[in-house]
Amino acid sequence: MAIQERVILCGQYPVLSFPFDQRSGRAAGTGVVLDRARLPLELTTHGKLAVYARRIDEWWRWRAIPPTRDGIRRALDSLGMRSPVDLLNHSYGLSLSDLYWVKPADDPANWGGC
Repeated sequence: MAIQERVILCGQYPVLSFPFDQRSGRAAGTGVVLDRARLPLELTTHGKLAVYARRIDEWWRWRAIPPTRDGIRRALDSLGMRSPVDLLNHSYGLSLSDLYWVKPADDPANWGGC
């Protein structure tokens, strides 16, 4: 199993760290809350300091473009990707609707001028 540590960020701020199985494309264990105040509401766990893999995966898949969106299959094929979640993994999960994104913990990418 190829496990990689990933971090969910809100802009430049790390909010959750979790193990990610690169083969399955899923969270592989419990995430550790790094910044409760910036945690996405969907990952709030009633005061607990951890978030379970299932909840992380649900949040991640919710961020993907719906597979029923017009033209998504054509776009994925042109990029050589199998699913909207593959596209999400490739694009750090960036969205125009919020500041959350996900990267490998050792990736030097940053938010920029924030």
